[in-house]
Amino acid sequence: KMLINNDINCIINMELRYEDNKKCFYYNTKGMISVEEYLKIKKADYSFLYNVYDGIAGALQQGEAYFIYEENYVIKPDYIYLDKRNNKIAVCCVPWRESDFQKDIIELTSFFLKKTDHNDKMAVEFIYGMYNILACDGFLYDNVKLYMNNFQCIPEDKSDSDTDYNKNEESICKDTKYDKGVKATDDKVYGLAICGDYKSDKRFGG
Repeated sequence: KMLINNDINCIINMELRYEDNKKCFYYNTKGMISVEEYLKIKKADYSFLYNVYDGIAGALQQGEAYFIYEENYVIKPDYIYLDKRNNKIAVCCVPWRESDFQKDIIELTSFFLKKTDHNDKMAVEFIYGMYNILACDGFLYDNVKLYMNNFQCIPEDKSDSDTDYNKNEESICKDTKYDKGVKATDDKVYGLAICGDYKSDKRFGG
C-alpha cells in the first residue's frame, strides 16, 4: 500500500490491479525507455552510467523509509528505466521479491562493461572502477556514493540525452498501442509489451 500511495523518488510508480483473483502490479513507464532499449540506440557514456548508479543508490536510500529492501528491486537492464522528460533513472520494485541484489548489481555492471563507449575515457574509468568496488566489497551505499562523489566531475543534465531515442522511436515502437509496462504477480516478474496484435511475455525466475 505504501508503494501504491506514495510517489517515491527513483522507484517506478505502480498500480494495483486484480486479474483472475490475483494481485497484479503494473508499472507506469509512460515517457520512459528501459536501459536495455536505450543501449540499443547508443553506447553508454559517462553521464549515462553515473546517472544509472545514482538512481539505484537513490532508490535504496528512499526505499528504506518504506521498508523496501535491496532484494525487492529488479536490477536488470530491461527493468531499469530512463525518464525522457527529466533524464532521471527509476527502478522496478516488487515487494515480495527476494533476489540476490549483490549478484544482480555485478551482472548489471558486467553488462555495462560491454556497452560502454570506449572513446569516452571517463566512462571507461568510471565503470571499471565501479566494477572493482562491487567485486571487492559489494554495493555498500556509503562506499559507492563516496566513489561517485570523488570522481573527477559530476555530469550535468543533458537535455539532448534522449535525442537518439526520439529519432528512432518510430522504428523501434512501430504500431505500439500501449506503453511498455512491467507486471509482477505471485513469485515471478513479467515484462509485458503489447505492440499492435503482438504480445511478448518475457519472464525470469523471481
